[in-house]
Amino acid sequence: MGLINLLVFGKKNCYKCFYFMKTLDFSNIDYTYIDIDDVDNEKICEDNDIDRVPHVQIIYNGDICFNSNDANILDVIRRVLILKNDNEIE
Repeated sequence: MGLINLLVFGKKNCYKCFYFMKTLDFSNIDYTYIDIDDVDNEKICEDNDIDRVPHVQIIYNGDICFNSNDANILDVIRRVLILKNDNEIE
């Protein structure tokens, strides 16, 4: 079975980030939130060229398979569900 990690880079005062994460919560999709304003996250943001939020990465078995500054929430949900479905078939 493959491991799926969803990373959401955002800011605390970003309304798009807030609604993006609320939609993921409502859809029962697990994710890790990374606050780009937190100095502890400076290196990961630099390494991934994060310059706008919300920024989303889907990591499947250690490889980034989706990376977007302008992620559409429905597209992200669709991609995660496809990967989860593929895992259930294996």
